[in-house]
Amino acid sequence: MLITIALASQEGGPASQQLAESLHRSLLSNDTARRNARPQLSRRPPAPGQLGGVTDLIQLLLTDGFSAASLGIAIAQWRLTKSPTISVTVEHNGATVTVEGSDADAVEEAIRRLVSE
Repeated sequence: MLITIALASQEGGPASQQLAESLHRSLLSNDTARRNARPQLSRRPPAPGQLGGVTDLIQLLLTDGFSAASLGIAIAQWRLTKSPTISVTVEHNGATVTVEGSDADAVEEAIRRLVSE
C-alpha cells in the first residue's frame, strides 16, 4: 500500500523540505518503519498552471508489518517535537486526510479511515 505524506507549516515555520527531512529521519530511526514502510523522500512539482515551488514528500510502501496504527503513532510522536502549526497531509489512492494535532489516537484514526476507503 503506497502512502504519501506532505508537510506544511504556517506562521513562518520551517520549510516543507526541512519538515520532510525531519520526519523522514524520524521514520528511519524507527526499526519497524524502516523495515516495513520503506520511507523515501521525493518531490512533487506544482500542478500545471499553478504557482508555487516543489513540494517535498515522504512516500511509504506499507507492508503487513506496519499498520495505520504504527504510522499514526510514529507521526504523532514526531509531531510532539515540532511546532503545533505544522499540518501533516496523508494521501492514499487519491484520497487525503490532514492532521493538525499530535494526539496519537486521533492521528491513528484519521489514517485508518483513509486507508480503509
